[in-house]
Amino acid sequence: MNELSLMSETHTSYVTRQETDANGNVVEVTEEINTVYVTVITTPKSAALIAEEYGLDYIQLHGHESPELCRQLTANGLGVIKTISVSAAEDFAPASQYESSCAFLLFDTQTPQYGGSGKPFNWDLLQHYRGETPFLLSGGISPQDAERIQNLSHPRWAGIDLNSRFESSPGHKEIKRLSDFIHRINHP
Repeated sequence: MNELSLMSETHTSYVTRQETDANGNVVEVTEEINTVYVTVITTPKSAALIAEEYGLDYIQLHGHESPELCRQLTANGLGVIKTISVSAAEDFAPASQYESSCAFLLFDTQTPQYGGSGKPFNWDLLQHYRGETPFLLSGGISPQDAERIQNLSHPRWAGIDLNSRFESSPGHKEIKRLSDFIHRINHP
């Protein structure tokens, strides 16, 4: 999974099947880009309806959703990305409950509220994740983290989740900043 288009009902970031770049040009979300619905606690029925309406590939869950809910969503044909909040080594323990029910886990900085904080957690803690489910790294990743990302090594690391540090204002991604960062990571 190389590129994601994120949609959210609870965050200010919202992307439709069309987006505009920094110059105001319309950018179509193509079939090569996986679309992801970012939400907190949903029902399989409502997720299926939203997925069908927008042609979504994945649902990214940021609440206290159960492994059973994740299994139901998977059975409905959605890829599930379950967020695990991290601030200490023991925070990886709940990940084992989601082994057979999610396509990916997403490790994000632990905060008192749902959603991101724009702050990173200690990436050295990733060595404590011993599960089989591939994971995405999130939590305050900024353009200055390109070299750290290039040097990151874990057998289950599948990618990164980029958000507020790549916005000019809440909900407005800077396409050039994103593309420059992705280029720097892919072409050291």
